[in-house]
Amino acid sequence: MKVITKMRKNPYIHTIGTKVILVILGLVNSILINRYLGATLKGHYSYVMNIVVLVAIFLNLGVYQGYSSFKKEKIPKVKEKFIQFYKWQMIFNYIITLVVFFVLSMDYKYFLLLIPLHVTARQMDFLCVIENIHVRNVSKIVTTIVHTFSLFVIFFFLPDANLLFIFFMLLLQLIVDIATKLSMLEIHVFNLGVRFDRSLFVRAVQVGILPLLTLLLITSNYNIDIFILKEMAEFDDVGIYSLAVNLGGQLWLIPDAFKDVLFGKNAKKNDIKSIVEAIKFNFVFSLLMVLFFVAFGRMLIGFLYDDEFIRAYVPLVIIIGGNVSMIFYKFIYTLFIADGKRVLSVTIFSLSVLINIGLNFILIPTMNINGAALASFVSYTFCGVSFLLVFMMKYNVKFMELILMKKDILFYYDAFKKAVKK
Repeated sequence: MKVITKMRKNPYIHTIGTKVILVILGLVNSILINRYLGATLKGHYSYVMNIVVLVAIFLNLGVYQGYSSFKKEKIPKVKEKFIQFYKWQMIFNYIITLVVFFVLSMDYKYFLLLIPLHVTARQMDFLCVIENIHVRNVSKIVTTIVHTFSLFVIFFFLPDANLLFIFFMLLLQLIVDIATKLSMLEIHVFNLGVRFDRSLFVRAVQVGILPLLTLLLITSNYNIDIFILKEMAEFDDVGIYSLAVNLGGQLWLIPDAFKDVLFGKNAKKNDIKSIVEAIKFNFVFSLLMVLFFVAFGRMLIGFLYDDEFIRAYVPLVIIIGGNVSMIFYKFIYTLFIADGKRVLSVTIFSLSVLINIGLNFILIPTMNINGAALASFVSYTFCGVSFLLVFMMKYNVKFMELILMKKDILFYYDAFKKAVKK
């Protein structure tokens, strides 16, 4: 009991545990939504939600990125001031969204109404990482459970596929997410006791511009193929390809947990050793995941998602091959942020996006979704390997230091025991 209590209190163990729960529930959600919508409607859904995500990132203005640095400056009531920013941004974003909603002509445009809530949810997520990561973990589990329960209701009681039901489910999920974080952080939105600090808001935007551009480039590199596929293929192709992308993302379960910890470590000092150890372990873990999907991917897709989605197997195998290289970026980027190498990072991301776009236009006409996957593979590999090479040169890391040995396995075992004891 004592060991279990210590594990529950340890933020590292808690973060990995949260990731595992989210992946399990995420797999269930993926099965339900793909079976419910089918390939064509899933294609429409993936396309419009990619628009929502990219626009939400832009409308964030990068404001939340400055919260940690301003908190270090010990600005009075900085948390309340940032919540005030988020509140007014939501109002402003809804005005913009409603204008676009009535002017724009596109299918399923009601999904655009989720954008302001997406903005606020991302802002609150970052605030929780700084204030109390436990709050973020709990809110993610709660909202994912809400998402899963809603999908069960839709799947079993509303058999006729309709994206409007999915919209209302996402709306509920975002509201629950934001409300949970506000409640756990004991924030009273309508009684913050501060006015809108215009000078601080301008500073926050200035600080967040480069991180905003970086995030847009990263997200574009993951999502740009969906937009190009929509123009050059059919929506059922988009739906099948989006399943491959989503399943390939499961490769990042453990790496993301390591990245969260490394972000905090490198904010205090450059922890090269931890990055090297994380790369060694996660590279081997990723290769094992690739072998698993190569061996069992086709069977699992047919069993879990239906034969309609079998075509997702080949692009899935190609994409996860590229995802292995992106492991390097996930760890090294945390160090580059701490060392102020944002311009270098933006340069690598920009080239990766350009490679992705160019190859998509070349390969999709002849290879369809497999071409889109191959473009992503080349782009991801270029991005990850570029980060790795710069890291090795700048910080004098030898190639053999990145190879997992028996002593490294013993190191992780000891590190786990120490983490439990803390």
